[in-house]
Amino acid sequence: MATFSGTPSISQADYNMRSANGADSDDTLDAPLTTLERLTAGNSTADDRVRETVKTVGGWAGAAGGVAIYNAATGATNVAGPWAWAANAVGNVVSGGVGYWAGSEIVETVYDLAVDGEPTHIPAAP
Repeated sequence: MATFSGTPSISQADYNMRSANGADSDDTLDAPLTTLERLTAGNSTADDRVRETVKTVGGWAGAAGGVAIYNAATGATNVAGPWAWAANAVGNVVSGGVGYWAGSEIVETVYDLAVDGEPTHIPAAP
């Protein structure tokens, strides 16, 4: 494996990524990365991208659902004035975060079951 020395035409991170992926000559290591190499950095596959996209969409759906449920439960408190509005804003942010987390985890587990036939690691209860 070649070592990083001097002033190459690419960044240290690109050099390290390329050498870790099996490049063996200094000419190959110092050449600028192609768009394809940048897109596939980290050895990700098309399935990984689909999985992450599905997980993100599930997270946003969960966030929208969490906020909708929170507002349905606390909507009547908005007539109480500015302090209630401030509390409602905080509640919306928290419920959106919890909804995003729950939605992405549920969708990821369902995706793994449907595609791989195995769920992601689910820790046992202590």
